[in-house]
Amino acid sequence: MELNEVVHRIFGQHWRLIAVFIALGVGIPLLLHLRDAPSYTASARVVLDTRDPESRAEATAIVDTAKAIATSPSQVRDALKNVGVTDRNPTNVANHHVSVQGLGGSGVFELSVSDRDPRIAAVIANGLAAQVIRGRLASTGAEAELLKSLDQKISDLAARIAYLDAQITSFNERISRAPTSAAASALGSDRDRAQRLQATLVQQKAAAETERNSAVSTDAQRPRPTILSRALTPVSADASRLPADLVLGALAGFILGIGLAGLIETFRPTLVGSDALARELHAPVLGMLPREPEAEASLAKASDIAARVGLAAEATALKNVALLGGGPPVDLGPLAGRLQAEFPLDTPAPAQEATRQAFVSDWGGSVAGVPLASPTLALSRKIRGELRIQPFSLEKGSMNNGSPAGLIIVLPTAIKKAELAEVGHLLTVVHMPLLGVITYSRTPWTSRLRSRWESGAARSRNR
Repeated sequence: MELNEVVHRIFGQHWRLIAVFIALGVGIPLLLHLRDAPSYTASARVVLDTRDPESRAEATAIVDTAKAIATSPSQVRDALKNVGVTDRNPTNVANHHVSVQGLGGSGVFELSVSDRDPRIAAVIANGLAAQVIRGRLASTGAEAELLKSLDQKISDLAARIAYLDAQITSFNERISRAPTSAAASALGSDRDRAQRLQATLVQQKAAAETERNSAVSTDAQRPRPTILSRALTPVSADASRLPADLVLGALAGFILGIGLAGLIETFRPTLVGSDALARELHAPVLGMLPREPEAEASLAKASDIAARVGLAAEATALKNVALLGGGPPVDLGPLAGRLQAEFPLDTPAPAQEATRQAFVSDWGGSVAGVPLASPTLALSRKIRGELRIQPFSLEKGSMNNGSPAGLIIVLPTAIKKAELAEVGHLLTVVHMPLLGVITYSRTPWTSRLRSRWESGAARSRNR
């Protein structure tokens, strides 16, 4: 199957279906955007307490973290509460009106909020940026808790060391006033135990202070989360998505229409074009009519086809030709009459031979490889006023002159293969030789509608 035949089958036969799907693809976005109100977007630039990313993957991870916080309904609800906006749905805002976008490979990201009110959009954007920072600090607050714990531990150790220091001083004073050496020795043992415990506590305090200094140093190296650029009130509305949606809808409708048309052609294929019909019936094309056979334009074209019909009948030594219609019902009587007029039964043989020789020159001297001017064909019967052309009818049986008849199939240039199969079944039943095919183009539906309208208007005027 050639490419142009595929194009004719898909687009030529199913263009209305494709047009309907394209219209649906365009109409649905129009309906969805019918009640769209102008939307305004305000953006703030924020940096979190993360190290500068060393790769694109690290920058993406920072943006993903910020997006996860910013699109959390609970965080949006807190942000709306903090800025005093109470007439917005937090879940709707989080799902449809908040976006976070990274700025290159840096750790800075842009947080955007859209709203129908430009002032509210800026207020929510700034409030949500601050809430993102609070949420981030809440999730990374282990350092602050650690410092608080270390400070408490150092304070407790210092108090115990001071208490032991006071006990040691008291022991020294009591030893100096001891009445006996045994009492002084017992007090000295208690003092030594207090001194050892004090030394242990001093070591623990020093370790805690070292750990605290390390945590403070680590925390100092981290950047401070901040809003680098607060959102300003936007002055112009966002661009509408309607044009893009219309293009996408039309493209989707076009693809679906072609797909459905292809599916239809898979199960009910259409034969398009005179060549395809001739190949299917294994018969030559004797002529192509511009409109239905009974149309005036087609009848005017009949004289050009008559010579080919006569040659086909002469080549098979037949005196009768029957026109058989295929596809939609058509009136073949006017066409048969016009063709018969080219072969009047009382036409002298020389006149017919002149017509034949003129047609031979038009065809270039051969039909299907058979030389038209060959001696065999030239000496055969010369349609000597005996050729009869009539519409085919099962009721008539043989033609008037009692000679066998050949068939000429009259078909539209586009016909379903199943409809053409009915013609093939009939050919099998009647056992008549197939001389050729005459094709015609159907009148466009717009012309048919206009003709009907004009006929109705004429009848109305006549009334």
